[in-house]
Amino acid sequence: SRHNMPIPDLAPPNSIIAWGWDDLNPLEPSNPGTGLHLLSDSDGCIVQYTSFPGYSAPTGGTITAQVVLQKDGSILLQYIDIGDSFDPLAGTVGIESPDGTSGLLLAHDTPFLKDSLAVLINNPFLWLSVSPSIGTVPPGAADTVSLTVYPAGLDTGSYFLDLYLTP
Repeated sequence: SRHNMPIPDLAPPNSIIAWGWDDLNPLEPSNPGTGLHLLSDSDGCIVQYTSFPGYSAPTGGTITAQVVLQKDGSILLQYIDIGDSFDPLAGTVGIESPDGTSGLLLAHDTPFLKDSLAVLINNPFLWLSVSPSIGTVPPGAADTVSLTVYPAGLDTGSYFLDLYLTP
């Protein structure tokens, strides 16, 4: 889509990694040399956008960035070069769920992008699970809720949890 929106948004596109969602045009004649490069192996995938210009961008209105999808589920956004004529105030940066109901908005039409900026979006570490995670218990009845702690990978220290049960 040429028109970026804040994340999350129910309208398509959904299920996106918005590294610089804006009206980019790799075929812009005033900025030749645009490239899209892909490197994939068992550790992840790197997609590099080289000298991507905006629509009707003047010469130098380009951005070079990488999206690195890592084996552990984390996403690294690397902004290598923001051209002098590229508009850093336009665009959306973030991630959004497949149905558009949730997402992580890092920036929307605000000064955020700059040369040599790197942003790591971590996959949350699962240290606790609840089973069942939802349910109903009739009045006067009982049920068991199991909490399982996975300490491997946790730093030494105290961890706290608020558990809410609603009538």
